[in-house]
Amino acid sequence: MVLLVAFSAGLAVVLVAIGLAVVSGKRWLPVEGFGESVWTRRVPVVSAGVIVLVGVWMTWMALG
Repeated sequence: MVLLVAFSAGLAVVLVAIGLAVVSGKRWLPVEGFGESVWTRRVPVVSAGVIVLVGVWMTWMALG
């Protein structure tokens, strides 16, 4: 039980730290021109497709 609580607390600290880093890092991003590139629109779609394909492959391997 102690191990579970320690793991959960550590995970919470890491997630909060990442969230704070993202929020505080926003000031270094350029405001104008951000998101207008073809790559910034296509990368999320491609990465989601890759994740779906990996999930399908893992499911196929688990059932086969």
